[in-house]
Amino acid sequence: MPENKNTKAKSPVRVICFSKDRPFQLKEYLRSLLSMSLDPVDLSILYKNSDRFAQSYERVKLMFPTVHFVRQSSFFDQVLELVSGAYKYIQFDVDDSIYYREFRMQDAFDALANPEVLNFQWGMHPACNLQQTNGWAPMKVPQLEDHGNFVCWSRTVGTDSWNWPFKLTSSVYRNEVCLQIVQSLGKAVITTPNTFENGVVKFSMKGRLFSTRGSRLFAARRLSACPKRPVSSSIAINVVQTDWPGTEVNGGAMGPEHLDTLLMEGRELDLDYYRKRVFNSSHIDEFVLKGS
Repeated sequence: MPENKNTKAKSPVRVICFSKDRPFQLKEYLRSLLSMSLDPVDLSILYKNSDRFAQSYERVKLMFPTVHFVRQSSFFDQVLELVSGAYKYIQFDVDDSIYYREFRMQDAFDALANPEVLNFQWGMHPACNLQQTNGWAPMKVPQLEDHGNFVCWSRTVGTDSWNWPFKLTSSVYRNEVCLQIVQSLGKAVITTPNTFENGVVKFSMKGRLFSTRGSRLFAARRLSACPKRPVSSSIAINVVQTDWPGTEVNGGAMGPEHLDTLLMEGRELDLDYYRKRVFNSSHIDEFVLKGS
């Protein structure tokens, strides 16, 4: 399977992707990201697998020899180690994300040159007017400031996905911000990707009568940025986390066991199908394979 040859060059960004019991989705995440990124990427996968999927994860590892795979043992300690590396930026991702349009990491770096920008979100774009998967409540797109290849907006005037303070899906941050957040939350909070994201959201909130250290950090970085054209979406077809009820669609028909058979058969998602469409949410329910 071809990979982006630029992965051998030194990258200023470390991409950290979380994966659990979804080797097929992880394979498609890696294939799509490495084929669509026009700039060097340094990828680390922090994964957790049941015995049922151990062999499939080994298969994925062999497909992507330049990717750093870390099997989860102590989630907080491993996240802290990964964000403590000598990188200027950290991009978080999850294994149900796909990339279907070529993009330059430099756009994210240019946006983050503004100290008021907290993150660059590859999964958002100006046409996103639904809150998560199709059929969810509409949301108002805030006023977007044009910066050439990307747009910026103030989260304080956004709602739902446009207002969300921290995402682990396709989002780039400055390394020092990630390190400060992880160290502030600590081992008691950061036990899974979900508790990590939820913990940061709580960390960003003000107290009833006063600002907190976390709320001041986020208030000083009130802006977010995203590309002008759709680059990435999260295909929300199944849930493997157990922290709280998920928002999957088609979970029974597209459970991890079924998708694992697709990995064995060498099936791939049809990236051309996704590239030709403009989705109105960062999360979608369209699962289209090549040759379907």
